[in-house]
Amino acid sequence: QNEFPAELLKNEFQDVTTIMPGVDTKLMINPNPKKVYERAKEVVLAGRDAKKGFILGTTCETPPYTIPGNLLALTRAARDFGTYGTW
Repeated sequence: QNEFPAELLKNEFQDVTTIMPGVDTKLMINPNPKKVYERAKEVVLAGRDAKKGFILGTTCETPPYTIPGNLLALTRAARDFGTYGTW
C-alpha cells in the first residue's frame, strides 16, 4: 500500500503545514467507485480536523486513464465528510 496515512501526517505536521493524505492511485484505476468512496471517507475522517488544513488527493499523480466514476466517488466523499471553514 502506497498511501500517506492521515493520522501520521496529522500527528507529525499539523502544527506547521496543511496535510495532504491520499487514496492509493492503484485503487483509482480499478473499476470500483464504492471502494474509492469508502477509502476516501476513511482518509477524510482521519485528517479533516488537522490544525492547518487538509487536502484530499491521490498518493501520486492521477493517471489520465483513471475511471471517471472513481474521481466522482473521491469528490463525493470529500463533500460528504469534509469540513469547511468560513473564510
